[in-house]
Amino acid sequence: MIYINILNLKNILLLGIGILLSFGSAEINNKCSSGNGICVGIKDCEDVGGTTVDGLCSGDSSSIKCCIKKKCYVDGSEGSCMFTSECKGTSYIGACPGGNNYQCCIKDDNHTSFIKNNPSLTKKQSNNLYYNELNNYYNTKKNYLKNKKTQLYSLKKNKKLYPYNRIDRKKLSIYQPSKISTFKNLNWSSKITTNKVYIQTSKKTKTYNYYIKTLKTKTFKYFKYYTHNSIISHTNIQITSIKSFPTTISTLNDNITASFIYNNTNEISQQIQTWSEQIQNSNKTTITNIYNCPTSSNHTFTNSGDSKIYEALSELLKNKGVCQNNPTDMDNYFDDEIGYTCLGVTPSLGYANRETYFAYAVETCKYGKAYFVHCAYKLNKENFINAVEKLYDEQYAGKGGCSNLPQPAFYICLDLVIHHGPAWSTNIIKNNPIGNMNGKEYGYLLNKLSREKYFKMGQQLDYNANDEYEWKAIIKRRNEYIDNYC
Repeated sequence: MIYINILNLKNILLLGIGILLSFGSAEINNKCSSGNGICVGIKDCEDVGGTTVDGLCSGDSSSIKCCIKKKCYVDGSEGSCMFTSECKGTSYIGACPGGNNYQCCIKDDNHTSFIKNNPSLTKKQSNNLYYNELNNYYNTKKNYLKNKKTQLYSLKKNKKLYPYNRIDRKKLSIYQPSKISTFKNLNWSSKITTNKVYIQTSKKTKTYNYYIKTLKTKTFKYFKYYTHNSIISHTNIQITSIKSFPTTISTLNDNITASFIYNNTNEISQQIQTWSEQIQNSNKTTITNIYNCPTSSNHTFTNSGDSKIYEALSELLKNKGVCQNNPTDMDNYFDDEIGYTCLGVTPSLGYANRETYFAYAVETCKYGKAYFVHCAYKLNKENFINAVEKLYDEQYAGKGGCSNLPQPAFYICLDLVIHHGPAWSTNIIKNNPIGNMNGKEYGYLLNKLSREKYFKMGQQLDYNANDEYEWKAIIKRRNEYIDNYC
């Protein structure tokens, strides 16, 4: 279960009352006949501090009334409860009665409104106007195709030795070959094992197929990885930058080409490392590594080759287990029962979004609100995982201003939204735009600002030693993720 800051616990619990059951013949979640308010259950209205009025709902009953609630608050920001179609700002779920179509609307400031009303700004203009908030649609198809491939050039350099940079092993990610092959009578000693891949120096050309296991479906995806060719004379190898994946990298030597296909930056790091180890004593080849972390211009690129939200959620939930119903975890309590939290989705959060993200399970999972999440997971695990990705992407990353950030800053931003709320993260990103920083540099900045927030909260609320240990552990975990990403 993801740790939620206690200051935001109320808002998170309010998510559980967002979508209501139908009672009698009343038109639940419709606008009241007066034009103000929404028709919901009385209890659900009272839970969010609303006021009920009789006679304003079709099919008005003792349990369904018109609920009036004007003011609402999201992380200290004041808004108004209204239908999302009428909102002239940003809507937040959970602070108002009714379903997803009736939310807390917080009015945008002039700067945000200007950006939303001018989607056709040029790249130069967007840089001057906190371009991380703009939709980066200005990249042309020509630029996309131009940046689609990265080439690794191996050029003959008059048998001279050039200096090279070694790659830190912490950054390496190893993929397994589909079979083990050992070569003999080569110029250099080399082989392919189950945990390392070496470039071969045989004068003969050999081709091998390798596979990568996909995390989502647990099936195997096959790729033709490379053709081995001889590297006899001195070679200077340079990797220029990281572009989109899969990436094709070619080496040229005496008019002979060897192509290598990679699916993430760590695979490229591993290949360069093995090359540098093998040729270190041969005085024949030099390796130079100058690739960078992802930036705003290529914010969709990831080390794993998966989407940013999948990669970030994998890290956030890696120590949480699939489903748990620990009675000491207060987030597992819903509708006076202990339910299950699965992949970070609490019983209240899952039930509140059952008609949207988990609609596939509504007809089957009817035997208790607290058990809806667990039932939805057991019913179709693949659909559940896809729903969790979409929920976190839209309700957390999207509303927290994280969507256009490159990794590892995207992961840090998502964690900030979970612990501090979307309004705080959006404001921080607006006041501290990414500019020319890459994902690593900006990730450090966001984590630093989060640390300052925890420190100020500790002074105001008189944190005990346990609280201080927990938030310091969060800051440390984030920094370690950034350190090892790129």
